[in-house]
Amino acid sequence: MQALQDKLVAPISQRTSLLFFIMTFSAVVPLYFESVRVLAGLVFLGILVTLSFKSYQTKSYQISKMEKAWIYVAVIYAGFFIFNYFLHTPYSKDGEWRNAAPIFILWFSYWYFLSIRLNLQKQLINYVALSSIAVAVILFAVELIIADSLVGYRFGLVSDGSRGLAATGFILPITTVLLTVLWLQNRSWLYFVLLLTGLLLSGLNGSRTAFIMVMIPILAGLAFLLIWNRTFSKKIKVWAILVIMPLLLMTAFLAKDKIKDTFTDFSAIEKGQYMSSMGLRMAMWDTGIIALEDHWLLGVGPSDYKMHIVSVVNKMDYSPEVKGFISGVMQIHNQYLMTSILSGVVGLMSLFFFLGYPVWVFMQSFKEGNEIASVVSIGLIIGIVFVMFFGAIFTYTYTTIFYMLATSSLVSFFAKSREQ
Repeated sequence: MQALQDKLVAPISQRTSLLFFIMTFSAVVPLYFESVRVLAGLVFLGILVTLSFKSYQTKSYQISKMEKAWIYVAVIYAGFFIFNYFLHTPYSKDGEWRNAAPIFILWFSYWYFLSIRLNLQKQLINYVALSSIAVAVILFAVELIIADSLVGYRFGLVSDGSRGLAATGFILPITTVLLTVLWLQNRSWLYFVLLLTGLLLSGLNGSRTAFIMVMIPILAGLAFLLIWNRTFSKKIKVWAILVIMPLLLMTAFLAKDKIKDTFTDFSAIEKGQYMSSMGLRMAMWDTGIIALEDHWLLGVGPSDYKMHIVSVVNKMDYSPEVKGFISGVMQIHNQYLMTSILSGVVGLMSLFFFLGYPVWVFMQSFKEGNEIASVVSIGLIIGIVFVMFFGAIFTYTYTTIFYMLATSSLVSFFAKSREQ
């Protein structure tokens, strides 16, 4: 039956496939190099329009129930956020800025649907992973050239400050997992070298976010291999330990300073000192919980967020320095609290679906026998879910866009693998 369906689907030309790859590449480049966002955006939109006309010449295409449901989940999450913006007046520039991320979710929902119309969804994971690792290597080379000194070097910080550090710290671990899934699929040396490159660059980022997001998928895959899997011999499992554990230790070593800071920060918190990375997060979480007390159903809306947080934190018993920091930042460093404050309990539920639906897809694929790749992918989402307790990742466009790119490609990868 599947073979018959494949024959009915019109073949896609290499030119169309190449154009879609260039479009995806142009979407990834500004996530690393923000300065080219206008040019890359024009290329993306130009190809998007061109391929949109092309797609409607293709009368036959396959869309699975999983792929269709994922589009609905993404659109509902973004749509409710935008609806909630219009629900709360008066509007502000801050509220308009916060609409950028959900609008990009809608754009890339269409990008994903277009890939389905063109029957290219099987190639998405290659397009996204290869684009990301290629641009990451280029950025690494640029930073090595422009860096005054490599002492204390952190990947992403030299070229774009804290924004670049946050972008690479989130994007590269996801890219590494995509490359791992591709390597598990065909055992290619190219993908193996590329995933090691992604792992090394993730470690060089030196952040807790990057470390956690590579550690959890690696440990999930290793635990499954050693404890539950019965198809591999003891010799292979020993080799897996000998290869994987040094890589994990290397990543931990590169992030050791931030890991040490975590313990130092908690010691300071016990003494009532909150002017540290974790201390400020604790103060922001406390502020966010109080800010939710009378606005838990629909939130305060994007436009009123800043004023509401400032009014709440000024009534709290923190030092002027802590209050000043919380009043100045654009997010509360917890995606769940942030979503609740902006969109209430309904927005929070849509966020849970936005994060949880891919896990359900991976679990269905696991049941069909695509085991290790599914476990590693589930570990990735668990890592993302965890780091969102410490950062409102969907506040910013660069992290939101790559989540859509990567998760959409994984949904189609496992949906199509399950069908076959």
